[in-house]
Amino acid sequence: MIFQTIKINKKTVVEVAEIMFLQSSSNYTIIFTSDNYFISTKHLKVHESVINNHNFIRINRGLLVNLFFVKAINLNKSNPFVTLHNSKTLNISRRKYSLILYNSLSNSRQNITYQF
Repeated sequence: MIFQTIKINKKTVVEVAEIMFLQSSSNYTIIFTSDNYFISTKHLKVHESVINNHNFIRINRGLLVNLFFVKAINLNKSNPFVTLHNSKTLNISRRKYSLILYNSLSNSRQNITYQF
């Protein structure tokens, strides 16, 4: 079985399936896994193009989230957010709200709890 990976630096490679979310930090990207985090010198957009075919969704300008690690999506219009399996919450932007709402209704996964 072949796993797709992201090269962080010369020594570090992370499997895409292990990534919980990616966070933009100016000219860097912080890649969070369930037990560690890595700092990449590439922009978030570069990583997004590499993992485009996987279950990642951009929930705001600076965050890409792996849907396999999402436990719940709160689509309350006043304060939408995503809750991960490790209980970390990540805010959904107003501009991405309708896209996530559409995706959640059309691709409802059974292990994600949706709250409106």
